[in-house]
Amino acid sequence: MTRNRLRRWGKEFVRDFTKNNMDINFIFKNRGKDFYKKLSHDEFDKALEKVFRKAL
Repeated sequence: MTRNRLRRWGKEFVRDFTKNNMDINFIFKNRGKDFYKKLSHDEFDKALEKVFRKAL
């Protein structure tokens, strides 16, 4: 469930940020036991925005 939620958030972010449907694969590193379960949507979006702004 957590993996699907993160994938959905990632797709939503890419669609909104780039204004098109790019196909991007996300790879999530192992973190603490509940790191991804406790991650909020807002925190996730902020982290992706930081990465995408550096890349573009």
